[in-house]
Amino acid sequence: MVSCTLRKRFATTVLVLGFFLGGAASLAAQTTPEQPADAAAAAAPAAPPAVAPAKPKAITANPAIDLDDLKLIVEPMTKAELEAESDAWFALLRAKVSEISKAEIAIRRKNREIAAIQAKAKATAAAAPQTEGTPAPQQAAAKTEAKSDAKVQLVDYSTKLAAERTAIIDRFKVVLDELDVLGGDTKAQRAYITAVSGIKVEVSDYVSTIARLKAWVTSDEGGLRWARNIGLFLVYVLGSVVVARIARGILRRSSAIASATSNLLRSFIIDWSGRAIVALGFLAGLSALEVNLAPVLAVIGAAGFVVAFALQGTLSNLASGLLIMVNKPFDIGDEIEVGGDIKGRVEAVSIFSTYVVTAENTRKIVPNNTIWGGVIINHSTGGVSPAHPTFTAAE
Repeated sequence: MVSCTLRKRFATTVLVLGFFLGGAASLAAQTTPEQPADAAAAAAPAAPPAVAPAKPKAITANPAIDLDDLKLIVEPMTKAELEAESDAWFALLRAKVSEISKAEIAIRRKNREIAAIQAKAKATAAAAPQTEGTPAPQQAAAKTEAKSDAKVQLVDYSTKLAAERTAIIDRFKVVLDELDVLGGDTKAQRAYITAVSGIKVEVSDYVSTIARLKAWVTSDEGGLRWARNIGLFLVYVLGSVVVARIARGILRRSSAIASATSNLLRSFIIDWSGRAIVALGFLAGLSALEVNLAPVLAVIGAAGFVVAFALQGTLSNLASGLLIMVNKPFDIGDEIEVGGDIKGRVEAVSIFSTYVVTAENTRKIVPNNTIWGGVIINHSTGGVSPAHPTFTAAE
């Protein structure tokens, strides 16, 4: 009985051991193939990270570069390259503005130091009146003079920095103009330029004001520059007036030889050709004064559209006057009958109206639209010129 029990326990133990050994072998078989994969993955080199394209470097950020050379350099640049140039010039401008601010702060400090010395000298003199030639007033005057000399040097330095800032702004605008052509956004940069431009003058500080004016007048980017600009403006305007007179004389002589055109058309061409030349000369003069003509022309265009819409009748007279001059239904000195009941001699014709002198020696000003819109009878030539011929069905 005992041996049977032992045999049963031995068999049970063997079964349990076999079950555990089989499970361990199965687990080892499942995990063994995965270990080399993990090891291979760990041993494999990592993929290199994506490299971002290098940002273009600025090559023109030099305040001494010639303006014409800069225009040629930036012309073939791409938008990304121009943005890099813009950032570099903006950094230069900001650094220069910072230098100017530090110089202006130093000037203000000198003003406060001079004011403190003068106040102290006045207080000392009020507390203990001294005779002329005593050392205390002389020392205060010497200190004030030394501080004033130092302040004048700072003002000259600040004015010099302002001239350098102007040179940077001129070159910065060249880059911004080219960037605008390629569709870049330059509003922030132009707003900054407007904010930091100009010269701040304290009228109460006459010493600084006189020093600034002297330095500005002798500066290449200040008084000398504007003297050149004003000189060019006068040359353009006066030159255009002279050229207009010469052109009028040439046209007057040439039109006198040619008999194909009427006196009305000749007068109109001679008169308005001179005006056009003077207008072009004036625009060139504004450009010499560094006035941006693009906004001016845009305003003129917009204003012209509004004026044309508001003055439709006047523009109709203008068109009729041009048609009269081109088609020549009458000429100056002809006896005409227009507008149904207006009869007389043509004295003059402008682009808006015609001047007719009647038999009663009365001068009548007739709108050109009235003349061109009706029947024109020319008694000098014997012809009748309807303004708008009609054609019958038989024709």
